[in-house]
Amino acid sequence: IAMSRGETAALESERDDLVTRIDDLNRRIQLYQTEAEVLKREAGIVDEEPSAEAAAQTAMSSDMSRAKVLEEATKEEIDHLYAKMLAATANIRNQGLEALSSARGPRPDAAAGSGAAPAAQPADQKTTG
Repeated sequence: IAMSRGETAALESERDDLVTRIDDLNRRIQLYQTEAEVLKREAGIVDEEPSAEAAAQTAMSSDMSRAKVLEEATKEEIDHLYAKMLAATANIRNQGLEALSSARGPRPDAAAGSGAAPAAQPADQKTTG
């Protein structure tokens, strides 16, 4: 369980780092776009090609899609590891119960019943002999 929680924490930390990087990149893109617009106005250039902005938006969408896919894959992997951990825990518990029951030996009720029968036989032998 501790390993699974550690892996979960590491993956969540990685996800948070990626989200932070994406946010930082989006801010940088916005800053560069604003700077480019200012420089174009100063130079008197008419922006007829919105393709650079469209390419940036496409790249951002692609990055967000990849982040989403990574997040889903991570969740699935965590769920799979958790299920394996639960199965292993159940196996260990069952093995422990089996070992405990075999270590205890026969039940006291069975031992008392078998011990009473031999004690009765010598008494019968004395009466007949």
